[in-house]
Amino acid sequence: MAKNIFAEFSDTADIEAPDESLSFLVEVPSKFPTLIAPYRIAVIGDAPDKDAELQQTPFVGQAGKLLTGLFNRAGILREACFFGYLSETLHNELVTFNPNICLLVGQTALSAAKALSLDTYRGSLFIGDKQGAFLGRKCIATYDAMHIWRAYSDIAYLYFDILKCRTEAETPELVPPNRILSINQTADEVIA
Repeated sequence: MAKNIFAEFSDTADIEAPDESLSFLVEVPSKFPTLIAPYRIAVIGDAPDKDAELQQTPFVGQAGKLLTGLFNRAGILREACFFGYLSETLHNELVTFNPNICLLVGQTALSAAKALSLDTYRGSLFIGDKQGAFLGRKCIATYDAMHIWRAYSDIAYLYFDILKCRTEAETPELVPPNRILSINQTADEVIA
């Protein structure tokens, strides 16, 4: 059994490091939500792992337990979200579900939406601009479970990305923050 690096998360205490092998040979059907919630989140991963292939359900096994535990902490019901992987049918499935935000889990999922690096764009909101399933959709990219097993300290980033996703999931519009940058201020102006 791998060292349990998730002991501080009570709902993820029994998680072991998953098998890293991905086959890319077995198509795993997407899972549509069974509950209605005020948020519409589509969780999209790079490719199914062996657990997902065996159970024919996305994001199960150790990676699914990690995501489900963090979703619970963030107030997101797994049963109210769409779960799937990059596939030929994903575009039509997203048209059917019509999410307000897509949580892209891993570099390949991010690359399908926008030509960006996960290392520099993780946690940022954007509109997908590549032809395909994410074109014109609000997205946020985050680390996959395998990254977290390799770099445990990044679990906080994953959790904060999920919290941001939940906050942004009630509307499909991307509203950037209105920031005012003031320079050359006096000490009194800074304090005020």
